[in-house]
Amino acid sequence: MTNLIGDTLQQLSYLQLFFLLVVARFAYLLVYRLYLHPLKSFPGPRFAAVTDYYQAYFEVWKNGMFVQHLEELHEFYGPVVRIRPNELHFNTAEAFSAIYPSYTGFTKDPDFYTCFGEDDSAFGMTNVHDHKIRREILNPLFSRRAILKLESFVQEKVDLFAEQIHKHQTAPVNLFRGFRSLAMDVVTEYSYAHSFGGLTTPGFDHPILRAVEGDGPAYCGTDTSSNAMTIGFFHLLANESVKKTLQAELREAWPEKDTPFSYEMAEKLPYLTGVIKEALRLSSGVPVSLPASSRPRLSLTDIRFLLSVVGVAQPFVLKNPDILPRPAGVQTERWIGADAQNWTILAWCELYLAFAHLMRKFDMQLFETSLEDMVFRDHMVPVWTTRPLQAIVTEQVE
Repeated sequence: MTNLIGDTLQQLSYLQLFFLLVVARFAYLLVYRLYLHPLKSFPGPRFAAVTDYYQAYFEVWKNGMFVQHLEELHEFYGPVVRIRPNELHFNTAEAFSAIYPSYTGFTKDPDFYTCFGEDDSAFGMTNVHDHKIRREILNPLFSRRAILKLESFVQEKVDLFAEQIHKHQTAPVNLFRGFRSLAMDVVTEYSYAHSFGGLTTPGFDHPILRAVEGDGPAYCGTDTSSNAMTIGFFHLLANESVKKTLQAELREAWPEKDTPFSYEMAEKLPYLTGVIKEALRLSSGVPVSLPASSRPRLSLTDIRFLLSVVGVAQPFVLKNPDILPRPAGVQTERWIGADAQNWTILAWCELYLAFAHLMRKFDMQLFETSLEDMVFRDHMVPVWTTRPLQAIVTEQVE
């Protein structure tokens, strides 16, 4: 028998032998992942249990549609779905609270975070101790005291944006590009003491915004803040009652619109605060699930979790009807009295000043933009591939 096997192997070419090894490896993985893996009993598509290419199909071939597909998977399979051979996705607030706070014992999944090539950044660091040290260095730069000292440069950018809008009152304004330019100029001025000049670029069409999707602090600040403004202003302009209520609150608090109106004054307005928090909620921030590696100290008490990667995509919490009634609609009143400022003070300052000044100084009407245009593709941050947010802008008459 041994001689027969040896003779057979000698007759095979190296290419044939390689092919047999590949088939054997695939057969082993197929059997192990479907029938022997610690996550074998969790529901999900069989193809997803076998290979990472299931998710890659929706991310690449379907152009960032995996988050939307996750909604379908959870509707069919329930609150936990096996989306990759070694990864589970949850859709509950309880799972989100059990996974992401620093005290839970979960850590960033190295396989996910190292792919960005930012291992030494606060975002890319997976070692808990090293990340804590880095954050302690950065935190004072984004403290409330630090931002209030430099509020004037944020105000200058908002004023410049308002001036640029005022010049184009006879034509539709591309607010999507404008918000991205505003966010880029604010964060680059703060980070580098020199803005990139997006607000002074004709049509707000700066080449950096066309060409670069980065993951450093400047670009992360550009996408998340500008997306919140894009979504927030769309819903403001699409809901006349919400717009008029906000404008009435601003007129009462700021009767003379040519006088200064600061961040500290704006953050005291309850309806404006509700509008901004709804904008943050509906824009989803980073909609992709940020995978975490399981560790022994878990509230998800199942030994199988100790060997897997787990995660919850933000939209499943931010738009969860069990947490927030009418999650698809705008309901600013839900935030009045709530105190949940999880973003950096720089982002809050930028959003308060932008919403307050633009809505107090201008009247806007949507131009060739509908709710369907607000459906995003997930490329780490929301990306819109249809018509941009545009509006006809006129100066507000007292």
